[in-house]
Amino acid sequence: MASFKRVATDQSNDKVRLINIGEYLDDIIHSLHPILKRKSHTIKVNCLKNIEFYVHAGAISQIFTNLIMNSILHAFEGMSRGEIIINISVENQLIKMQYQDNGCGMSPKSLDKLFDQFYTTKENSGGSGLGTYIVKRLVTDSLNGTIVATSNLNEGLSYAFEFYNMQ
Repeated sequence: MASFKRVATDQSNDKVRLINIGEYLDDIIHSLHPILKRKSHTIKVNCLKNIEFYVHAGAISQIFTNLIMNSILHAFEGMSRGEIIINISVENQLIKMQYQDNGCGMSPKSLDKLFDQFYTTKENSGGSGLGTYIVKRLVTDSLNGTIVATSNLNEGLSYAFEFYNMQ
């Protein structure tokens, strides 16, 4: 319950604070447990235990919540065992994050539109097309970082983003 409250509070404010990224990702994933427990998908986080940095924690929470939900709703549709792998590393003060799923992937045409506002592959199912648009805005605006997505059909989708420690 404490991790859920911490993540929910972070999502509603814009404060920079010190976080242990491995523990914080565990909190985010745990807060999504009601959704994840109905699926057979797995999430693996590769991160050293001592990686701490100052960051807009709410931005990190929203980024990973949106990415995980997109994988569940879009990439893993019709799959029984989707897999998400999150890799975190630090070089000097540069934080590098890679998020990858083994879902259905995207065509080059769809990938070109991925970060466009209101672009969705689920328009007829209530999709708003704001998930990855928001992710890009959070990475570039809130974290002053960069993000790149790569994909091929039937080979999953990968996001690589990086930003500097905000202290």
